[in-house]
Amino acid sequence: MAKTSPWVALRVGWALALGALTSACSPAVPATPSYATNVRPIFESHCTRCHGDGPDGGMLNRARQPTGPDAGPLTSDPVAPLICYLNQYDDTNCAPVGADCHRGAQYCGTTLGSMLSMRLHGSILPMPPPPAPRLDDWELLVVDNWIASGAGP
Repeated sequence: MAKTSPWVALRVGWALALGALTSACSPAVPATPSYATNVRPIFESHCTRCHGDGPDGGMLNRARQPTGPDAGPLTSDPVAPLICYLNQYDDTNCAPVGADCHRGAQYCGTTLGSMLSMRLHGSILPMPPPPAPRLDDWELLVVDNWIASGAGP
């Protein structure tokens, strides 16, 4: 019987233990994720700081359309509408489409699904932009499955 070095056995043991731990770290990716349970937490973690509405986020949504004499922003300027308000599922104030139309995540997942996916996966105009951390592989799969399954609530 061949004798094994204790260091080799220790390294193999650590590798097996590490492999078992890392395989159990991420939950299974749902085949048909829901916005409320699976997708919204991802958007809130990575997106709603800029793509949100109301007190829980939306830096871009509070941006003003400059109308001043020097094309500078004034406090009386209208808020620039943004297409994707990712902290809400449904559109608000969009029938008829008005200046304060807020397109929710459902619209962004169905009508703009390929663009949303492209921005999350892409290196050109990536979302979220640097230096913010990108979505990890599990989060990308959840959002991709949500879009592929029809971007349901």
